[in-house]
Amino acid sequence: MRLFQRLKVRSDAGFFHRVAKRGWERSGHFTFTGESSALRAWLTARLPAQQKVLTLGCGTGELERVLRRAGHHVVGVDVVREMLKVAQRRGIKRVVQADAHFLPFRAAAFDVVILPETLGYIEVQRVFREVARVLKARGRFLITSYPVHFFAHVTYRKLSTARIVRGLARGGFSVREQRFLVVKPRSVREVDVERESVLLYLLAKKNVRQRLS
Repeated sequence: MRLFQRLKVRSDAGFFHRVAKRGWERSGHFTFTGESSALRAWLTARLPAQQKVLTLGCGTGELERVLRRAGHHVVGVDVVREMLKVAQRRGIKRVVQADAHFLPFRAAAFDVVILPETLGYIEVQRVFREVARVLKARGRFLITSYPVHFFAHVTYRKLSTARIVRGLARGGFSVREQRFLVVKPRSVREVDVERESVLLYLLAKKNVRQRLS
């Protein structure tokens, strides 16, 4: 990874470290009341039972609790130790402090990889290649992403849906479904509700024969 990327990750990690210590509500940043229920319904309809799931950017473990309750075997990855401590207190036992650009897992280790609201913080093609490596043949790759960023405090790149789809194709994936769901914000501080209450859900599958670039 380039020096700029390493510094960016370190800077962003510091911000989220502070957020984790204070809590999302006390930090003054919004959360979405409808996101968990919408994501739960979307995932339940698309994942077979008892999948081995890797989440990249697991944060404080909200999504991982949903997956565990649905019967999946979950491993959560995040670069921020404080986030992982919160996730563990919430019952997510299998957490790993790691960088998504360099995953510490063997090839073909997971049935499903989920990238929740993390696209703007990463070097996309590098991470997509790592996801393809750790996924089993025909494994599922699920991405959720907001079209614009939330925080002025961190470095974030806006990515169009078309660019994400092209990146997936280059990374060895076939897109099977993409849709937008509207979720309601719990608070509106630092948020343009009309622009930011839409969440992209995208499902891709790993190609049997990959052509990575």
